[in-house]
Amino acid sequence: MIKEHSDIMIKGGTIVTMDEKRRIIRDGSVVIRKNIIAAVGKTDYLTKKYSSDVVLNAKGKVIMPGLINCHQHTQQSLMKSLVYGELLGPSIYTEICKPFEIALTKKEAYISALLSCIESIKAGVTCLTDPGAYPVEEIANAVKETGMRAILSKWLYEPDVESEVSYLLPATLKDSLKFLKKWNGKADGRIRVWFAPFIMTNTDEEFLKTKELAEKYGVGVQTHLSQVREEVDYSLKKWQKRPVEHLEDIGFLGPNVLTAHMIFLSDKEIDILKRHDVKVVHCPTWQPGYAKVPLMLERGLTVSLGCDTHSSDIFDMMRIASFIHRYHWGAPYEDVLALPAERVLEMATVNGARSLLLEKEIGSISQGKKADLIIINFKKPHLTPSHDVVSDLAELTFGSDVETVIIDGIVVMKDRIIKTVNEEEILKKVNELCPLVLKRAKIKKITPLSRWITI
Repeated sequence: MIKEHSDIMIKGGTIVTMDEKRRIIRDGSVVIRKNIIAAVGKTDYLTKKYSSDVVLNAKGKVIMPGLINCHQHTQQSLMKSLVYGELLGPSIYTEICKPFEIALTKKEAYISALLSCIESIKAGVTCLTDPGAYPVEEIANAVKETGMRAILSKWLYEPDVESEVSYLLPATLKDSLKFLKKWNGKADGRIRVWFAPFIMTNTDEEFLKTKELAEKYGVGVQTHLSQVREEVDYSLKKWQKRPVEHLEDIGFLGPNVLTAHMIFLSDKEIDILKRHDVKVVHCPTWQPGYAKVPLMLERGLTVSLGCDTHSSDIFDMMRIASFIHRYHWGAPYEDVLALPAERVLEMATVNGARSLLLEKEIGSISQGKKADLIIINFKKPHLTPSHDVVSDLAELTFGSDVETVIIDGIVVMKDRIIKTVNEEEILKKVNELCPLVLKRAKIKKITPLSRWITI
């Protein structure tokens, strides 16, 4: 029997497919031809049918779809710990984020994005979503160079709009459209460009124009929404309606709209989101106790996960989400299955893909989909014994357990060594640049541990 040729075979692992049947295949293999998954199944069968140029031994390991981070500010990668101990609100942006981001040169923004991509890959993230950047060309170049898959946006802020928010840099719809025309579909299709308006900085007309352009170019619109109390108060004062209610009234909501955070949300607004098939990104480390994630999922919304300004470890976000929502938003009883392991795993994979309008391409290990996969080493004390691989992935696994990452059929990390860029050199540049950026930004950060003495 003549074997069919393939480029890569991942052989002999436990495959958590996340396909429609949610199959888990013991002693399974995945066959990759170019950038597509050619076959998924039992090792005995596939090794007889296919020959491969590269064979990756996954015995004792888990093969799963690459994780999808639906909310990550790549240009804030150099800001780690600067927002520690701060309440989420406008002051974070005006006192820390704005001066820091304005202080970044194009080169520094590029280095920040490289760092974010490296951190993402090493945590098993194969696709990230940047919800609004300014030197966005540099971020696109970093994504292209590292081999990541990404949704990128230029955060809209028309300078003539009257707003209580003054921390954003001007970026017109014309600027966003120019970026889309240049970068959408670039890097062999790994880069997609979306629009990113914000309710406190854009007019209703601009929101509707982004919707019109998104439909024209077959992309989506992402927006921070109901993230802080000030935003809800702003909406009630200006329109006498909550943010989601207002956006429904003007005809903006639809299945290609991705809303981030959704913390201060009424039950009525959840019903509105469901009616229009709007997608939601949950960022568990930002005021998580308020987000009604179990209720959103119960009512049929597509909810994904994001890291925001914090680490790029979606495994960490899965773990945090599965724990914090056991308490039903302050109710005096627990439900350990309010957000069970299989649900948070869906949020990090198939829900993420659907949120980004990429469910036909990524999110599961299925024949015909893009070859975005990760291999996790389960031969570790904290993952031994493995009684339930789904629970282990959702609650016990760390990004540092990811051993190999394949994006679009290319091995971008093997044995935890990044293959596309020089990680050591980039980390060195980060440590050299950060003191200069902080000095330029004139940020005086006082942490709760400020009484500690560094000598």
